[in-house]
Amino acid sequence: MGIEQLEERLGVQFLDQSLLEQALSHRSAAEEGVAPAHNERLEFLGDAVVQLCITELLYRRFGQAAEGDMSRIRSRLVNKSFLASLGKGLDLGPLLLLGKGEEKDGREKASLLADAFEATMGALFLDRGMSVCQRVMAEHFEDALSGIVDPEGFGRHPKSALQELTMEKWRQTPDYSLLETSGPAHQRSFVFSVSLGERELARGEGHSTKEAQSRAARAALALLEEELT
Repeated sequence: MGIEQLEERLGVQFLDQSLLEQALSHRSAAEEGVAPAHNERLEFLGDAVVQLCITELLYRRFGQAAEGDMSRIRSRLVNKSFLASLGKGLDLGPLLLLGKGEEKDGREKASLLADAFEATMGALFLDRGMSVCQRVMAEHFEDALSGIVDPEGFGRHPKSALQELTMEKWRQTPDYSLLETSGPAHQRSFVFSVSLGERELARGEGHSTKEAQSRAARAALALLEEELT
């Protein structure tokens, strides 16, 4: 795949293809003279472009979502792992210009793919402006955003959510206690209780301590949120 095929995947024809070529050039390539410039400045710009585009998408898509919920969703989407998956989806790996030291496995590195994706968005911003970036980002984040049916609950671990609530309302953190362990060694079952001060809020059972505590936290969270409404 070449630059033209990447433009087809993006749905954009660059006015200045050298920007896109720079976005795909790793520092090692520039240092070895393989590329005239590396992509770190474009990556820096692209990081801000991605953040702004996603922020606007969340603001428009989830009209009733609180600031904290949108911030949590954004942090889950705008991270190296997810951006690397987008870079892989665009098949950026084979297009990267790398120095000899990075050639062995650099094309599959999540960090390089994520950086290249951000740099590509930076190049796109310089070449075609924010409105085009917004369209491209909306297309590539659509699947992830369409899967979010509950902005308030998205990405929240029950234990973290419970602690946030109890700290906000009572300035206390919940305590977890192991009540029971049963079953054979290969299939243990654990029962945990979660309490706030002297009050037991809920219990949870699972095949690991993590699962049991999470279930207890989820039940306690549902109980307290119902009481507070």
